[in-house]
Amino acid sequence: MTHWRNALPPGTVLDLQYEEVVSDLERQSRRLLDFCGLDWDPRCLDFHHTDRPVHTASKAQVRQPLYKSSVGRWRAYEPYLGPLLLEALNIPNVEQSAGRQGMAL
Repeated sequence: MTHWRNALPPGTVLDLQYEEVVSDLERQSRRLLDFCGLDWDPRCLDFHHTDRPVHTASKAQVRQPLYKSSVGRWRAYEPYLGPLLLEALNIPNVEQSAGRQGMAL
C-alpha cells in the first residue's frame, strides 16, 4: 500500500483493517461510504440478505454475515511470509542488519 499512497494524490486511498470491519461493521461501513461521498443505507449491514444472483466461487460466503473466525488466521503462515511481511510493512530485516554489524541473533 505504500506504493499506492505515494503514487496517488493524497486522500485517494482509505485504509480499512479487516479486524476493525468485522468488529464494528456499521462504523467502518459509514467511514467507507463517507469517503466515497455516498449516503448511509442501513442495507449495508444486511448485505447477506439479498436475492441477487452470485456467480463466484465465494457465493456461499456472500449469503452469510461477516464472521470473526478468520481474524488472525494468517499467523499460521507467518513463518513462510517473513521476507514478504518485512517488505510489505517496511520493516528492516533485523537479521540482515545485525549480520552487517557483526551481531548474531
